Formats: sequence, structure tokens, C-alpha cells
Amino acid sequence: MRQFGEAVTRARDARGMSREALCGACGLPDGTLERIERGLAPLRGFGFTEICRLACALGMSPEGLLESYERAIHPKDAWWRGDSSPQRNKP
Repeated sequence: MRQFGEAVTRARDARGMSREALCGACGLPDGTLERIERGLAPLRGFGFTEICRLACALGMSPEGLLESYERAIHPKDAWWRGDSSPQRNKP
């Protein structure tokens, strides 16, 4: 979750948006966005719908936001990329 939060923060900062402005644009409570940006899991459900709302409010596609997140992940933690090394960390 930490890397996803970093991706959201980078995108928000790149657009000169405050957290409050992003919350208003995507409809997420401030506490939820704060937890995401800090790398913590939201207290309530957070799924693809919320990712789409965040991406739209940031002026990007959901795919673009997820690609930004994926680039931030260390290769050994990206088990879905097909790395067959025994050191990978699966959830």
C-alpha cells in the first residue's frame, strides 16, 4: 500500500493539488486519502471504483495511476511480473 500511496502523492503534487482539493474532486473522505498517502490501508473498503475516482480526479487513467504504482515497486516484491526467484514476497 505504501507504493500506491506514494504514486497518488506524486501525481497530486505534480498537479499542484492539495489533499483537500483531491478529496473534493474524487469524493473520498480526507481521512481515507490521508491513510492511502501514508501507505496505510483505508478503514473502509477501497477497490477499483475508488482507484478510478482518484485517477479521474488526477486527470489520468486508472491504468496510468496503476502503472505509476507498479514502477515504484521493488522487483522482488512484484510477484505478478513472473519473476521465478525464490526470494519473491507473495501476499
